[in-house]
Amino acid sequence: MLELRALCCGNLRDMNLQVNAGECMVIQDMDDCALSDFLAVLQSGQPESGQLLVGGKPLGSGLDRSIAIVQERPMETMLFYSMSYMDNLCFNMDHRFPRIWLSKGMRRSIREEYAPVLGTDVFDKRIDELSNRQKYDLVFTRLLLQRPKVAFFIHPFKKAEVSIRSHLCELMGRLLEKDIAVVILAVNLADSLALADRLVRLRQGSVYETYRRENFAKLPVNTPWLYPYQEKYPNTERKADIYETFRNQ
Repeated sequence: MLELRALCCGNLRDMNLQVNAGECMVIQDMDDCALSDFLAVLQSGQPESGQLLVGGKPLGSGLDRSIAIVQERPMETMLFYSMSYMDNLCFNMDHRFPRIWLSKGMRRSIREEYAPVLGTDVFDKRIDELSNRQKYDLVFTRLLLQRPKVAFFIHPFKKAEVSIRSHLCELMGRLLEKDIAVVILAVNLADSLALADRLVRLRQGSVYETYRRENFAKLPVNTPWLYPYQEKYPNTERKADIYETFRNQ
């Protein structure tokens, strides 16, 4: 779903990697110097050199709905408080259904389909009346309706409450179940590896080491999350097992 070929932009130098459908990858920037440049390429579609392919095609500039970028604390940065709940929900669907803003029947169908998941009462609430959990549900359901090939998350667990963190893992799991590739951009690893298939670490803007899930236990002992992870999931190697554990909490 995502392929970087000798990608260069700012501090990002000669980056090569691939992410498959339904795969979760965590990219950790050890120097905290390259992630902003990576985001700049995602938003512009124009690297200094190299290629960024999504679904085998070069990423377009501007609003390319084949990707989704979820900002840090999206309930504050990605919702439009002057718009209705339904308008927020359908905001990124116009590439699939150009008449979404005019079709009452289509919007009614969406409401009927997602009311069992989101709740019947949320559709009539103002955005500022929603709980944080309901706001996250709105953002992630919008992603499901958008159907990007790749969803990028910027520090998704930073400053999130403990109850929200486990819910975030469940919501990301729903994207993975739809074969949407998930890429988590992080500096710290707290909670970020719960669903990860691979960890890619950057140093000075280049990939310098990669860990697959079966090798996560080999990460240095000073990794902040390592001991709680090993204690909580001592015999767990498969992503689905961890996802199910979070769902049952």
